Amino acid sequence: MQTVAAFTRRTKKYVTELNVFKDEASRSDPFHLRAAILSTRVYIILLAVSVITLIVFTAFSTQSEVITITNPSQAEYQTFLEKNATSSSCPCSRITIPYRNFTLTTVDYHPVCQSVFVSDDWINHLFSPNFASLYQGDFRALASSYFQLLATFCSHVNRSVNDALENFYSQTLLSPDVLLPNSLSAQIEAKHKFLQSSTVDSVLQLLQIVRTTTRSNALQTAIPMSTLMYRNITIGLDALQMRTTGFYYTSSWTCICNADHNCSIPSGFFNIDKGISRMIQSPSLIAPLENVPGFFVGCIPIESFLQSRLECLFDWSCLMKIRKFIPSSNIAGVYALDTSQTGFTPNMSIEKLISELFIEKWTMKPFFSHYYAQCAPILCTYTVSRRNNPLYVLTKLLGLYGGLNAVLRFCVPLMVVWWRKRRLVASTAEPPPSEYRYLKSPRLILLKL
Repeated sequence: MQTVAAFTRRTKKYVTELNVFKDEASRSDPFHLRAAILSTRVYIILLAVSVITLIVFTAFSTQSEVITITNPSQAEYQTFLEKNATSSSCPCSRITIPYRNFTLTTVDYHPVCQSVFVSDDWINHLFSPNFASLYQGDFRALASSYFQLLATFCSHVNRSVNDALENFYSQTLLSPDVLLPNSLSAQIEAKHKFLQSSTVDSVLQLLQIVRTTTRSNALQTAIPMSTLMYRNITIGLDALQMRTTGFYYTSSWTCICNADHNCSIPSGFFNIDKGISRMIQSPSLIAPLENVPGFFVGCIPIESFLQSRLECLFDWSCLMKIRKFIPSSNIAGVYALDTSQTGFTPNMSIEKLISELFIEKWTMKPFFSHYYAQCAPILCTYTVSRRNNPLYVLTKLLGLYGGLNAVLRFCVPLMVVWWRKRRLVASTAEPPPSEYRYLKSPRLILLKL
């Protein structure tokens, strides 16, 4: 215990009397001795705080390292990206790159556009030679022309999409530097959206021209749809042609073309003879033998076609009705469409399907590996941020320590002496404390301070 106490006393004495600013003045003058001891304490504290601050700041700061490689492979390029390169410069050896060289496009159409229902066999088998004598609302009168229209729109949409893709593939991507994978995908996605919207606008614009021309010029089809013709038979006399401007389905379904050219009524199969005889007495009592769900007829065939739906083609029982009333439609390969093969609902109108271009899925995928091979950069420069290693921290500290030490050893003694002189002047200007009242020598006063 005595040894520990003695060691403690010696240590305390060493710390309290430590002086790194020993000179002739501090050895002979108590004032300068005290100033040197205080300067030592301030110097050690400031030096320790400065060194710790430098170590922390240098250890947690980052430095930029520039890396240059020639003819980098895609793997090397990806490696630098994974190392969080803050900036890079990889000029392409080929600035313009055709889209067809690195982009793959897939288009999936509605199953009806790839089915037997748009084939020539189906359309020809639905054609009725005596369509002129059929009631306009009879499905047999318009079935062939409706499916011909459907095939035409499917073909036109397919051709429009192919033309748009061919135009896209003929264009080139301007790429002075290698694009990041995300940037390349974003550019292709923007191109894809523009391609879709422009193709839709082109198809709908043509459709609108057809509709406007048909309405404004009152164009008629081979079957007079805007006027209902029927025969007024009188006993013993020849037939007398009569005409009324409208369709009559039931008392709840009436379509008067003079009032609304776009009106339509459900289509079905009618008994021709009974239909004519009943039309003589009351056209509004005409009723179908069978309905054909989803198909409509109207004053303007193109309008009623666009309002129609394809739900019958998804229903086998509906197809059997068509086979029943049109025996020639019993051709091979006729199957109901599968709802699991389409994202569209069966009760969606044909007009809506056309506005969607009959497209189930339209994808455009860029292949970065193909793009990089076309770009073929010759030289790449990367700037990578890295945390300082311990050796760098030590080297930095040793480089700054000399200058910091010199500044502190010069400035600290001057500041301490200046501060002590101000204290001394302030203390002598005041009445001396009671403990100094009987001291005669100014030297003793300095020692007390």
